[in-house]
Amino acid sequence: MKKTDKKLLFVLGAALLILGGCSSPGSADVRQLNQQPVDRSGASAIVLEQEPGEENDLLREIFSVDNGDGEEGEGKYSNVSESVGNGKEFFYIKSYSEEMAQFSYLNQIYRYDPEQDQSVLLYETEEAIWVNEPVAASDSIYWVEYLPEEGNMVYNVMRLDLDTGDAKCIAERNDSAEICLSASDEYVTWLDRTPDGDSAEIVVYDIEKQEFLPIEEDVRVSEPYDRLDIVEGGITYFSEDEAGKLYINRYDLAAKEKEVLLLGDRKDYDRLAGCFSDSEYIGWFEQYSWGPYYLYHKESGTLYRMEPPKGMSVFAARVSAGRFYVLSSVSGEQALYVCDPVSGDNWCQELPQDSVGLRFRPWQDDGGLYLNAHAQGKDILYQIL
Repeated sequence: MKKTDKKLLFVLGAALLILGGCSSPGSADVRQLNQQPVDRSGASAIVLEQEPGEENDLLREIFSVDNGDGEEGEGKYSNVSESVGNGKEFFYIKSYSEEMAQFSYLNQIYRYDPEQDQSVLLYETEEAIWVNEPVAASDSIYWVEYLPEEGNMVYNVMRLDLDTGDAKCIAERNDSAEICLSASDEYVTWLDRTPDGDSAEIVVYDIEKQEFLPIEEDVRVSEPYDRLDIVEGGITYFSEDEAGKLYINRYDLAAKEKEVLLLGDRKDYDRLAGCFSDSEYIGWFEQYSWGPYYLYHKESGTLYRMEPPKGMSVFAARVSAGRFYVLSSVSGEQALYVCDPVSGDNWCQELPQDSVGLRFRPWQDDGGLYLNAHAQGKDILYQIL
């Protein structure tokens, strides 16, 4: 074979490697959704009714537990801070504190079995001054423990195996930003913020393998308590390149595939607040409570915009299974909206009297959601129908 032939084969082989991609641990196949920045001026409107009706049955209570604030004697009190579910069982944190104390001296985690109608103590700690961020998978639960150490706070991410009852620390962070957990049946995620506070590293724990995945992605942090909610197998986050271009990324954790939406110049988004996605839409909002909220349909390229009506504030917003969910408040009364962006249809339901909705969570991996709320001395979970 001639030298020129060998050189040609080498060049062709190198070109094939470039075109096919050279995979490395944590790398992802990338699909660019748009070549030009998103044109927000051409968005189609999603209109919410200002006065929600009561005829829609969108919420069904699936679990409740007394919120506590019960007197334990000698100036000591207990309360339930948060409850979660995994599609078949429910779990809640109960904390014990002394009167006027900032933190608790005992924290417990319970499992509630609906078939037996009873709660069972799974775990307790006197070392942690606070237990927070519970998330539940089908075979395990996770939470964050706060432990004071030499004037700083240590955050331990804990895992409890529901079959064996064994608990262990899977990660420890010293004197860092607080950890906000999210979970599915396959993964647990959070962000480790860098010292500058403007960027973060993605952390993904593989539940089946009980190990961390090497996700090589740079994240631009938009607010102090950003979390990587797992919706239909994917997480969503902002990124920014060296030229100051701003992007939203949806990363499929199992397939290691990434979809990227170019928003435009970072300087044009001075009030950027958060982002979210499902398998159909990528969304973001520019200001907490007031919006506006945008949804980009990935296949058609259609952009939708929801501007909260005058007097309405938004507590939480999320897209799942092709529907847009909005937890809103008008004059202190909360309501849930479920919207179909394509048809323009929306359904709404007032939350029960004195209920305060806190956060949307995945009920199961099929896109179903439930809402965690406090109401009338109880911590309540509502499945969204």
